[in-house]
Amino acid sequence: ETLGKGVGQRELPLPAGALKLTYHEFYTPSGRCVQRQYDQNKSKQSPRRHTNSDEVFYTTNGRKLGDRRGIQVDRRFKPSRSDLSELLSSSGAYYKYASQWSAKHPSAKLTDVDEAIYKDFRSFVLKEQQKGNLKLEEIFDDKHILQQMEIISKSSNDRDLSLQSLVKIREEIVKDLLTDFDLAKDIIKRELELNLLTRDLPDSVLIERGAKSDALVKEAVKILLDNNSYDTILNKNPT
Repeated sequence: ETLGKGVGQRELPLPAGALKLTYHEFYTPSGRCVQRQYDQNKSKQSPRRHTNSDEVFYTTNGRKLGDRRGIQVDRRFKPSRSDLSELLSSSGAYYKYASQWSAKHPSAKLTDVDEAIYKDFRSFVLKEQQKGNLKLEEIFDDKHILQQMEIISKSSNDRDLSLQSLVKIREEIVKDLLTDFDLAKDIIKRELELNLLTRDLPDSVLIERGAKSDALVKEAVKILLDNNSYDTILNKNPT
């Protein structure tokens, strides 16, 4: 569902604080303000304050509206994702490799990521993991449970055995993540390509390249090209 934010606001400074000014509101085609509670028994929109967050409303065309939870989408699409790619992005591994590659090949005119570059990047990630610069296992350990287990293991009677078991757990997590280099190759290559090309190509070209391979854009285009889908979702059923 959508977030449910249905107003545009601007904060104006005052001598003793600030004033939050609402300068526009968002409405659906049938006239319902997204920010306010839809009352099926009244023609007027009523403020969303003091309402039950579990209440459910419906538009004239039957679209479900959970109070304070936005509007239910007409069509759900979940693009493929990769835990490994997301971790490499958040850790800066893509950027670091692209910087090093550009420094080694200052005059190279890259157009895409070939197999040689992909294998080189894979080797780079493995080396970074071995050096401790990357901690791939932490993607499943946001509460630092492994770190806590390590502290406990060091004070246990079977210290060596406990630490060996912990190392084994980390190795299995990393091994499982690294399978994404094969299973999610297209996703990783696309992100790596973006980081490498961003140094040579203008933003307009990068946006165009990205749009052509973006799964959400492709799904939207598919709907636009399908008359039945378009008429059902975008044209004949305003809500």
